[in-house]
Amino acid sequence: MSPEQHQCPKCSSQMKAGFLLDVWAMTILGEFGKQQEWVEGQLEISPWTQSLNLAGRQRRKMVTYCCGGCGYLESYAVDLK
Repeated sequence: MSPEQHQCPKCSSQMKAGFLLDVWAMTILGEFGKQQEWVEGQLEISPWTQSLNLAGRQRRKMVTYCCGGCGYLESYAVDLK
């Protein structure tokens, strides 16, 4: 699937690439502009550190397309680079 040409499955208009801004990371961690990621498996919080357990998990950046006609959003997980 070409990232330049996506057609909306709802109304057939052209879709544009974008991303979902991770607001939690911006406000809590001070990591401004951090792109949202997909993480493999279930959400697990360490009882000792009260943080997410991400060790050994596959992670991918999220790319989201927005329909110019109806506003429908469609997201894909892409390899980290």
